[in-house]
Amino acid sequence: MASPGYGIIHLISLTLNEDLLLDDVAQQIPHFIRDLEQKLGRKEAEEITDQLVDEDPTKDKELAHVFVKWVVNGSLRWPEDRERLKQSVQDYLKLRSQDPSFKKLSKFETLQSIEQEVNRRLRPGQYKALQKGEQLKVVPGAKVIHNQGQWTVVEVLDPDAAVQLSSGTKWCTSDRDTAEDYLSDGPLYIIYKAGKKYAQAHLETGQVMNLKDETLEDPEVLEIIKTAVPESGKNVDFVSLYIKATKKRWPEGEEAIKKEPLAAVRYAKEIIGGRWPEGEEAIKKDPYAALKYAEYIIKGRWPEGEEAIKKDPYTASGYAWDVIGGRWPEGEEAIKKEPNTAYKYAVHTIKGRWPEGEEAIKKEPLAAVDYAEHIIKGRWPEGEEAIKKDPYAAKKYNMFLAPG
Repeated sequence: MASPGYGIIHLISLTLNEDLLLDDVAQQIPHFIRDLEQKLGRKEAEEITDQLVDEDPTKDKELAHVFVKWVVNGSLRWPEDRERLKQSVQDYLKLRSQDPSFKKLSKFETLQSIEQEVNRRLRPGQYKALQKGEQLKVVPGAKVIHNQGQWTVVEVLDPDAAVQLSSGTKWCTSDRDTAEDYLSDGPLYIIYKAGKKYAQAHLETGQVMNLKDETLEDPEVLEIIKTAVPESGKNVDFVSLYIKATKKRWPEGEEAIKKEPLAAVRYAKEIIGGRWPEGEEAIKKDPYAALKYAEYIIKGRWPEGEEAIKKDPYTASGYAWDVIGGRWPEGEEAIKKEPNTAYKYAVHTIKGRWPEGEEAIKKEPLAAVDYAEHIIKGRWPEGEEAIKKDPYAAKKYNMFLAPG
């Protein structure tokens, strides 16, 4: 199996068609890795992305790139959106075969945006239907819990009811097994506006979706849910969505926020506008959250968070680069063990050879190639054993060594 992070770095290199040394790409790689691993778990993220690279049917290997992008931005939920992704790729390939000028898959920012475009072109009737909402109806397994003004909220507790009430939408809860999975965590809520279906919410996953299954950050809708479901303040995902949309404090929700490191960092940055002591206990224990807190809130070194930061190679190198602005010996023990962060540390921080990191770098084909090209600036025999085993890395190595 590839070393941690390799599959994702490889696919970004392939799909962006960029050299990994470029600052904008190189600096983002740890964030892609970290965000995707937080969404899926390291092992699953690696297995899926390596498989996508191998089986990608698109001409320019775009599928792996958009998979990463869509999972990270939340528009693709894995594995429940597997069939939607498959259908979208099939539709995309059909449209590209009909019209070669149709924009590249990688240009679509969300899964929903490509669905909307292919439906508009291939299924105009379905596209128009999604612009409207079905009339309010209550079925067995569902009940009205809020009815005020133009807003009605229906709580759904039964998978068959969820399937019925998902008709006329792109919601994945139109599949009974998926609906059952959601309901095992907590109720679904269907929101109607002026008697017409408008949105669906699931507090446990922090999702509020419109009829096209796009995230809905409508402050008015979120206020309705907050009022209709008093326990919503206990769910960190929903509280985070509410705060992001409304841009205001929610004291009842802070108890949930302060226990979740990244949510606490966002709350401090976007709502408090500075340090938030209540959240620091959780933040300092999470390496990535502690790094972001130091970078965006403290705007300098944060000793309380360094114990966690220094143990993670990605965050330790980021702390050295973004916060300290130079070498950070305390973090080098972790950095030197991870090939890609060791390589980038040599490039951006050491600005030259770093013998302590070469043991790891030489075992990672792409990192070894980049180290040879940008640090050694010539052949690097120590890395060639790994390089020759990877066709893409070997090709890249031979290209830069070729005269002229």
